[in-house]
Amino acid sequence: MARPLRVSPNLGLDDWPTARMSDHAHEAARRFVINLKEAMGGDSVLSTAKRAGVDRNSLRLVLEGRTWPDARLVARLEAAFKKTLWPGYFEE
Repeated sequence: MARPLRVSPNLGLDDWPTARMSDHAHEAARRFVINLKEAMGGDSVLSTAKRAGVDRNSLRLVLEGRTWPDARLVARLEAAFKKTLWPGYFEE
């Protein structure tokens, strides 16, 4: 049986990641991207991917909100920046 398709974090919105999301999971992914972009500063996707030891295309797709970040990606980025990037639980 095939796994059901998941909707992308950005839901196809053009204003990702500035628009707040009503679903908690989508909002968590959005906040992660905001935190990551802040941590990256002016660094490129390529230099960030090399720094964290992750695939640059995976990183790019996560930043664009086209795919969900997995635990490995989050953990490697947090280790690279020595900073918590995943927002954890929050009230909406």
